[in-house]
Amino acid sequence: MSIGRKVENTIDTKKLDTILGITGDMNNGVYKYTIGPPEVAPVIKALVGNGIADVAVHNHKKDKNYLIKSKSS
Repeated sequence: MSIGRKVENTIDTKKLDTILGITGDMNNGVYKYTIGPPEVAPVIKALVGNGIADVAVHNHKKDKNYLIKSKSS
């Protein structure tokens, strides 16, 4: 994917926000959540428990914030 390319987002972001109890950020069609380390397990459990498959957790920062990416099943 080239930098700056807009991606069509087909995920119901309002439903995800409701499931997780937090609001994500939209950027060029990509919707992401940034959370702290104590929140990782409950977030994964909430996503999987609500039918969200293919959950990936990435830590790209030294301050231990995590990026959650997922797609609906």
